[in-house]
Amino acid sequence: MRMSKALSEQGIEATLVGAQKGLGKVWDEVDTPGFPAIAYDPDLSKAKGISPAMTRGRTAARFYRENLPELVRHFSVDGIITYDAQAQVVESIRKAAGDRCFVVADMVELFAVDMQRFLNGVSYQQWQLCRKVLPTLDGIVGISHGWCEWAEQRGLPHVWCPSFAEDCKFVRSDPSPPDQPFTICTVGYWWDREVPEGFLNAVPICVENGVEVQLNAIGKTGQSRRERSAMKLHESNDVLKKRVNFLGFMTGDTLEKNLADADAFVLLRHDTRETDMLFPTRLPELMVTGNPVILSKVRNFSGSFRHNHDICFVPATNRAEDVAEQIMFLANNPEKRLEIGRNGRMTVLQEFSLARLGTRLAEFLQKIKSGRK
Repeated sequence: MRMSKALSEQGIEATLVGAQKGLGKVWDEVDTPGFPAIAYDPDLSKAKGISPAMTRGRTAARFYRENLPELVRHFSVDGIITYDAQAQVVESIRKAAGDRCFVVADMVELFAVDMQRFLNGVSYQQWQLCRKVLPTLDGIVGISHGWCEWAEQRGLPHVWCPSFAEDCKFVRSDPSPPDQPFTICTVGYWWDREVPEGFLNAVPICVENGVEVQLNAIGKTGQSRRERSAMKLHESNDVLKKRVNFLGFMTGDTLEKNLADADAFVLLRHDTRETDMLFPTRLPELMVTGNPVILSKVRNFSGSFRHNHDICFVPATNRAEDVAEQIMFLANNPEKRLEIGRNGRMTVLQEFSLARLGTRLAEFLQKIKSGRK
């Protein structure tokens, strides 16, 4: 949605296309707030797969294979930006588009191989995508420098568009009262790649050193099998059970208000290839609130921010002791905390704005279009 808005500001109309159950038509234009969209009914293009993920992919592939040529003609489409990690979906779009318009891929994650992704077919699909499909496209929109380097090595046109940041209604302006617990916040699942043990084990360390800490978890935290070890750690520690609040899934003003009310955020990553390829889209959303973010100092982030200026880096080892030290520093220095938060907000609004990234993406797409003539 933000990409669509950013392109609209550059005079490019971007129509979103996706599945909507119960539509009752193979496809139709649908009412959406602020941007044009087309929905297709997955039940009317249903295909079978070996897993839910593969079923969704085969269904999408069938829809695009059978209907995309008509959509391209009907809406006079100049180009398509795909957003999918499955080779079968992107390949069906590329073939259906033919020579009618260009096709570029918006690449976000390059998943690490694990047993679940191996068994449900996701790992194979992404391997096929990178090996056979992406090299045949007109270009790559990379969320990270890692994807841009990947494209560069293969001679593919590419552009870096990390995450389109919009301003928010609620922004931190004053420190929290000193008699309240210092509130740190996490957003999203506590999967292994979030390094939950790093921030969970940091809480008791802070308490032992006289800093009263509260941890707010926003999102569907604790509802996934991938979070089992993190939840066991939480349930086995009395300090954590008293100081962790699970706030659940939020959107809109409720989400923005809770983010602004936090004192700091924690976003940890392992120093791996998966991290190298993915710039977390939530990072600018956190920084724009004016609160500081404690972030792992890995290659993907260290080139974009400065420690204790607009971000709070901890070593890539993500030791609980290092995370706790940074939390205690922020808790004991409220004015510096506000300064870092303000600088982070300024960095995001300047470097990750709709205008800046929209201009960059629009110029890339225009170049791709011109190169095909």
